[in-house]
Amino acid sequence: MGDAVKRLALIGAGPMGLAAAKLLVENGIEFQGFELNFGVGGLWDIDGPLSTMYETAHLISSKKMTEFTDFPMREEVAE
Repeated sequence: MGDAVKRLALIGAGPMGLAAAKLLVENGIEFQGFELNFGVGGLWDIDGPLSTMYETAHLISSKKMTEFTDFPMREEVAE
């Protein structure tokens, strides 16, 4: 491949995209991230152009099963 640099494309900065980005960084793998919106959050970003989220939506999942072990949810978030 000559001087070409191998780099992955990471599509989306929602929860799974952020988790994938974290693992890629931790393993020294170069990547270029792409997100349709200006920020992160994917479909959870209520202001995102394709978000189906609404103001009264609630996550129905255990706090401990949803948070990242090295980035826990705030203490005031319900169990």
